[in-house]
Amino acid sequence: MGATTACKRVCRSPRSSLRSDPLVTRPWPLFTPFREGAPISVHSARSIVAVVDGDAAVRAQLRAQLKTLGIVILEFESADACLASAELPQMRCVVSEVSLPGTSGVELLRRLRLQAPSVQVILYTREADVPTAVAAMREGATDFIEKPAIITTVFRRVSQLLKNERPESGAALP
Repeated sequence: MGATTACKRVCRSPRSSLRSDPLVTRPWPLFTPFREGAPISVHSARSIVAVVDGDAAVRAQLRAQLKTLGIVILEFESADACLASAELPQMRCVVSEVSLPGTSGVELLRRLRLQAPSVQVILYTREADVPTAVAAMREGATDFIEKPAIITTVFRRVSQLLKNERPESGAALP
């Protein structure tokens, strides 16, 4: 067999081989919604993002936008509910309103630094003031966003964070 014949067999058109591959013809990413109370494996290939806001409509808007990233999204109406979550050690990112009922978003950030130091925290608010923004950044917030542009800004920021934290191929998630 000549080198040209071997090359033709090995170097055939990639389009024909992709069509026959059942994994390529499926939609990507495959999205499986999170079931409340279902255990999440620490070595899951999916990233977990928590959305904390007292307003159910805002949580729903953020969830709708973020689910296109193919991630698990947990919703909490208060900081205390988020901190009490069994999934806290597996969370990659927490997106929170600053003005929450009970514990504030900045206090949530402080507590997360103690309980889950590796989690990225994005805070947003309707009424931003300089002292609150400075306090949030000093406590280690990844970003501080002022409304009304939170939905698209949060989507871009979470997408960027997850892209930058992708594990090496074959490596388990932390």
